[in-house]
Amino acid sequence: MEDLTLVIIDDEPNNRELIQKYIEFLFPLNKHEFHLCDSVQAGVKVLKQVHADIVFLDIEMPDERGFALFEQVDTSLFEVVFVTAYAEHIQYSLNTLGCFGYINKPIEREQLKNILIRYNEKYEKESLFKLVAHNNNKRELINLEDILYCKGEGSYCAIVTTKDKYIQSKTLKEIQSRLPEDRFLRVHKSYIVNLNHVKNYSKERREMELKESCCLNRDTIPVSKSYKDILEDFIL
Repeated sequence: MEDLTLVIIDDEPNNRELIQKYIEFLFPLNKHEFHLCDSVQAGVKVLKQVHADIVFLDIEMPDERGFALFEQVDTSLFEVVFVTAYAEHIQYSLNTLGCFGYINKPIEREQLKNILIRYNEKYEKESLFKLVAHNNNKRELINLEDILYCKGEGSYCAIVTTKDKYIQSKTLKEIQSRLPEDRFLRVHKSYIVNLNHVKNYSKERREMELKESCCLNRDTIPVSKSYKDILEDFIL
């Protein structure tokens, strides 16, 4: 499971902290980013600054009910899981708002575990890659098959697709860890290529020609000596 950005909105500090502690206990190898908020307004402020994956949202709170969040932010950018002691809200939450999950208080670890596993399975099955678009600073989902290659530039990485280029504030190594190994191969210290888009490979020139190009108008990818044998074992 990749590291997630999780926002917890609940007016009771014990519940906020409990959700965080349970998730850290269940997934000790992950370094999830947590944002704990005591109201809808505090949550709105955070959601305008970070790119959340899942929002755990209480419903009955003193200032505003959790439902108010849907009127103030674009909830299509993340998944919402309601966490409440009131079971009567379940039909409206699931059938009208279309939330990702519904957890009844008192909170149990197994419920949180199932939510995060289901979230991970959903995006793996859909073969989608989550990123933040540099042009509008919004979270976007792109199809893995649309990625041509990734180019590392220090602490930044350019993800080049059939339609656009996305600059990410992550290293090439970090991006590589999120890509399936059966399709994406490191062929150079600065390049990862989607093998499904490779037209041919020249051993003499040590470069790969792509079937199609993007806005960068680059249709060849260099292959370094250190990755040459790995590539040839993979495709020849």
